[in-house]
Amino acid sequence: MPEYQYPLDSAPECPAGPGAYGPAPPLDAGRSLEFAKPLARALNVASIVIGVWGTIYPRPYALVITLLALLPWMAMALGLGFPSLLRLAGNKSERTPNVALSLVFPALILAVRGADHQLLSFAQGAWLALPGAIAFCLPAILIDASARRKGLAVVLILFAAAGYGYGSGTHANALMDRSPARQYFVRVTEKHVFYGRRHRSYRFWLEPWGPQQTPSLVNVSYSLYHQTAVGDNVCVTLRSGAFNVPWYFVRGCNSPR
Repeated sequence: MPEYQYPLDSAPECPAGPGAYGPAPPLDAGRSLEFAKPLARALNVASIVIGVWGTIYPRPYALVITLLALLPWMAMALGLGFPSLLRLAGNKSERTPNVALSLVFPALILAVRGADHQLLSFAQGAWLALPGAIAFCLPAILIDASARRKGLAVVLILFAAAGYGYGSGTHANALMDRSPARQYFVRVTEKHVFYGRRHRSYRFWLEPWGPQQTPSLVNVSYSLYHQTAVGDNVCVTLRSGAFNVPWYFVRGCNSPR
């Protein structure tokens, strides 16, 4: 039987439109990379700005701490959305965007700010840090497959996880605390300035007080350090902690918290 030939101007049209020939091909890798780059850059810039804000003048305090706690999770979300995005030990020559800054820097600032809420027991502080450290570490390692093959990246993740766990744990224990405060008037026996590579810390040696049965070295603010002389009294406020980990802060006796 002879095959019928349609005239060119009357041949049936093929269906057109999205899905007419099956699912659309995945987004081109190059286009995906170009979409990911500005997101990674914006998140890294935000991490620097909020990190500096949290270091120099963390007010309003709860807002700054919340933002610092959220930034690493935003970096992980980007890494999950773009599996080739999250890089912790890539070379600068690689085209892959790197959000390690957003993962690590806020975690370290959160840990530094954790010193605002001083603990009576280092062991209890370690227990506070453990849940947050595990919650931080496992997703970060699982999301970035390349990190599992690079010892430096794993060490960096573990270091950031420890800082994040300590910072988030101590802040949650203090900011969620509704226990009554107990106040102690304590004499300053010594005062020292400790010089780091990029910052200074100010500390007092205090006489034994309340549950602290031995002389203690405590962090204080720049202003309190300079307005207090050796032999003066400072006020130590002790609270029980939201997770039953006692914490305290030191201030001038005429200064509001």
